[in-house]
Amino acid sequence: MEPPPKKPSGKRVGVDLGVKHFAVTSDNEFFPAMRFLEKGLRKIKRLQRMVSRRKKGSNRRRKAVRLLANAYERVAINEKT
Repeated sequence: MEPPPKKPSGKRVGVDLGVKHFAVTSDNEFFPAMRFLEKGLRKIKRLQRMVSRRKKGSNRRRKAVRLLANAYERVAINEKT
C-alpha cells in the first residue's frame, strides 16, 4: 500500500526510519509499520498447535496441514515484498 504520489514542492524533507512507525518525515507525516510478518507468524503458531493435536491420518489433520501450508506461503510471499 503506497501513498498516492504528491506534486513536487521543491522542499527537502528528512526521513527517519523507525521500529514503531515505518517512517516519519520532518513534516511530521507518519507512515505506519506493516505488521504482516508478526500476524502471519502468530497464525502459523496457532495452526501448528492445531495440527499437532489432530490424529495422524485423519481428514481434519489433512485440512489443518493444508491451512498451515497456506499460512507459510502467505508469510513467504509477504517477506519478499
